Amino acid sequence: MKKIILASESPRRFDLLKSLGLEVIVIPSHIEEINHKNVSPEEYAEGLAQKKLEKVRSTLNKDLFLFPIIAADTIVVLGKEIIEKPRDQKHAYEMLYALSGKTHCVITAYICAYNNEYCKRYVMSEVTFKKLHDHEIKWYIAHDEPYDKAGAYAIQGAGAFMIESIHGSYTNVMGLPLSHVLADLSSLGFEVCT
Repeated sequence: MKKIILASESPRRFDLLKSLGLEVIVIPSHIEEINHKNVSPEEYAEGLAQKKLEKVRSTLNKDLFLFPIIAADTIVVLGKEIIEKPRDQKHAYEMLYALSGKTHCVITAYICAYNNEYCKRYVMSEVTFKKLHDHEIKWYIAHDEPYDKAGAYAIQGAGAFMIESIHGSYTNVMGLPLSHVLADLSSLGFEVCT
């Protein structure tokens, strides 16, 4: 079984990579969020992915340098506002209320590193929410699902009921645009599908 290092504790990213038949070695980065006041959302997400990669690479022993590493960060952007993970139930309510009936962007920036080379990019998907009723938001935030996710929802979970349409990569909204990642790994000489 081919091995890959995931610089993230995200169960969604883990499951996506595992679904490809890979043995996923999880090494969380535990980095601090960076100030995003004077950068674009794309630069912000790319900066976080870069910091995650650098932190994890600095902790690897020699044996693990043989495997590709993926670091990623996913954010939700409504207008020009970056919406990250909710702090609490009230914050989750405010996020979902703001997203209700609107289209927002989900941006995942990632870096694949292998054989002393790397590919870095971001992928954007547009997600449109239906108009949410107050009782629907309250029902959803009463569950555990919203609290470790950018934008306070999971497209692959109960949060799917809120989504009217999606334009772009579904797996990107989950946290890792698989088709792009596989193409970049292949360009670095790591073939997943062989």
